Amino acid sequence: MDQPSRVIVMKVGVHLSEPWRAIVERKLAEERAAGVAYWGYGGSVCHPLTQVQPFAEQGLPVAVLMIRTVSDFLGNSTPAVAESRDGRAWEPIPQGVTTSGRYALILRSLRETTEELDLGAYEVAIGPKDGTPLTSYLRGRVDKACARLASTPRGSDRLRVVLRADLVAPYAVVLQTT
Repeated sequence: MDQPSRVIVMKVGVHLSEPWRAIVERKLAEERAAGVAYWGYGGSVCHPLTQVQPFAEQGLPVAVLMIRTVSDFLGNSTPAVAESRDGRAWEPIPQGVTTSGRYALILRSLRETTEELDLGAYEVAIGPKDGTPLTSYLRGRVDKACARLASTPRGSDRLRVVLRADLVAPYAVVLQTT
């Protein structure tokens, strides 16, 4: 795999007991129908307004690299009905898009891959942990990061990437359920 200079790394897995293969097929169909895929997520890192959008605005391209996790989400989820780029003005979710979570990354050119990502080559690129090596940051419960190539690589920790996409404007949105 070429080492993109700017990435969003995200651990992904089964959601609401939907088989992994079905999730991938649904997202590929979503991109065909709507021109983009919305990858829903939650948590406290990679907030759309304070991290993802400012990170993307520092310079494109940003590759989204997804790593399969064995920790699957089996809780309840409600499909999003509206999205906001700024947390104030709301628009309906585009026709053909089905997503849930608090936020969503906006992706294009979603594709399966068998590439490997060397976490040791990257560091956190924005927020309170700016400069933290990805090898230590993506441990435990932290499951995503906006990252850049580190000026000094810190060891090697290779993980298999299962999906790759390009982050496209508006990069990430806040989602609203019913």
